[in-house]
Amino acid sequence: MESVSLAIVPPKSRNQSPSRAGDNSVATNAVEAARVRAIADSLDCITDEDFQLIASITPGTAEAWRKRHQGPEYIRFGNRVLYKRTAVREHLETLTKKRITVSARGFL
Repeated sequence: MESVSLAIVPPKSRNQSPSRAGDNSVATNAVEAARVRAIADSLDCITDEDFQLIASITPGTAEAWRKRHQGPEYIRFGNRVLYKRTAVREHLETLTKKRITVSARGFL
């Protein structure tokens, strides 16, 4: 009787070929990010990544702000987070510091 060996091969991802798997995943991620930004723009929103860039914060900080109900209002759609542009503007208004000038004569 002839012996047959079966090799277990992991399934290929839909978007990756074996020879250029890394190149395709980077290109796919860039295309997907561009599509998400275009959709967010059409909804008058910005993406979570764009908000993090504007606020100069890490993804963990953005998540902590959402959990603590800090920062601008947001929309959770599936596993994506979008911020309405108006909500970001309103939040920035709350952070605006007004400069108060007082005459030195008042202190003397």
